[in-house]
Amino acid sequence: MVYRIAVCDDSEIHNMEILKLIKEFSLGKDIKTQIDIFHDGLEFISAAMQVKYDVALLDVDMPRMNGIGAAKIVRKKDPNLVIIFVTNYEGFTYDACEVEAIGYILKPVQKDKLFRIMGRAYSIVHDIRTSHKENLITITTQYENVQIDMNKIVRLSKFRNTIQILMVSGKEYIWYQTMKYAQQILDERYFVEVYRGIIVNTRFIKNIADEWIELEFNKQRENVPVSKRKSAEVKKLYYKRKAYI
Repeated sequence: MVYRIAVCDDSEIHNMEILKLIKEFSLGKDIKTQIDIFHDGLEFISAAMQVKYDVALLDVDMPRMNGIGAAKIVRKKDPNLVIIFVTNYEGFTYDACEVEAIGYILKPVQKDKLFRIMGRAYSIVHDIRTSHKENLITITTQYENVQIDMNKIVRLSKFRNTIQILMVSGKEYIWYQTMKYAQQILDERYFVEVYRGIIVNTRFIKNIADEWIELEFNKQRENVPVSKRKSAEVKKLYYKRKAYI
């Protein structure tokens, strides 16, 4: 399995730095990659219209077209592209609901942080590629039926007679369905009930303790309680995924 990666930054120094770190991480994990370098958003868009990339690391601030604008355009073509933003500013904002980036890294890029986010990116791509069926599920909201990507669900919580779904983008849906039904259709390799009425996607667990877990998605973190009865099962799934990435 070869992972095709796009790195897009107007600074050749930053491009080469990220390229070197991705190669080092991939070699250590015995992961084969093909990495293409771009210098602005328009270059990346032109290539992405012809080639399917698995992961894109996009600089937020570039001439002609920045990474945010490029991500919005390419996302319409490829809903499975794993997007990571690279930025000089910790407080930058972007329309995460549209592009659904998995996170961002700050310049100068730190090795451990890039390794961590690339591990998550490879894991997501691996899940998409090895799935034997589409990860899209159809949910019924108050006004319409909506298709969402199961891999991008962070948490599901019982809310009265409905289910509140939190997506990696931060967007929330109210699903008119029961938790029992949700448990039947969600992939049990990754989704686990951590507390009565709360199901989480183990892909987004950052830290875990006996009575709580910390979820990380985009620029947000959230603590979720874990019942004593579920603690062992949650830890088992969590460490199983950490061993992979």
